Amino acid sequence: MLTNLQLVEYMEKVFAAKWVYWYGTCGYECTDSLLKRKTAQYPSHYTAARESGYKKDINDGKMCSDCVGVIKSFFWTGGVFEGKNTYASNNCPDRSANGLFSMCTETGDIASMPDIYGLVVWKNGHIGVYVGDGKTIEMQSYINDCVMKDLKDGTWEKWGRLPDTMIAYVSEPVKEWKLGERELKIGDEGQDVVELQEHLKSLGYDLGSFGENKDGIDGEYGEKTQAAVMMLQNTLGLAASGVYDAPTHKALIDLKDPLTPPIQEDVPDGGS
Repeated sequence: MLTNLQLVEYMEKVFAAKWVYWYGTCGYECTDSLLKRKTAQYPSHYTAARESGYKKDINDGKMCSDCVGVIKSFFWTGGVFEGKNTYASNNCPDRSANGLFSMCTETGDIASMPDIYGLVVWKNGHIGVYVGDGKTIEMQSYINDCVMKDLKDGTWEKWGRLPDTMIAYVSEPVKEWKLGERELKIGDEGQDVVELQEHLKSLGYDLGSFGENKDGIDGEYGEKTQAAVMMLQNTLGLAASGVYDAPTHKALIDLKDPLTPPIQEDVPDGGS
């Protein structure tokens, strides 16, 4: 699951890359075709007076978003900066700024905001992210684009905590496990699960149609992955527990990368 610290890192990258504000966008490359679509969709925002500014963004190869769109882009790319968007993924629906704020499980007046990185800050029709050290980052407007400023200098009214189904609030980075460093079972997530799924897929096991590529590789140890592990354990002569444990890991690695027999050197036999 994505974390609040990843959200903060993502927002800091957006600010450093100088993303520009285009209403109704969610972390897209600025292109002529996008401008044409958005002009037809939101004519009151994409006026003739602004066209030269949008054209400059296109020529400069900029990425664009609006205030809530940048938060949605974090979830829809799986936290991969300027990555591929998968609509409504990672439990993040397509909501407006007010709609996303309404999903928060805890809220309060801005004066009472705790110092928790990755909380959202809100006022009617607008949303941003608290990135720590008294700072916020927001996609502010067509004029100002992406802005970092002191929380106290903003006009925010409330803070909110996004639901646990979308994001994990942690105080330090979540450890990235390597395959074999821990047992894996139903409910586990991580890059080590991805690596296991890639091994299982290469061996021909059916993992379903989960994940971005619909190949079952999604980093989540679900029932399909468990079933594949049980079949693998049966094949390897191990107890079919469905838990990817140390014996299963060793057997899988040996299966995927068997030891190469040593090369036998020619030994003189005294013949001529």
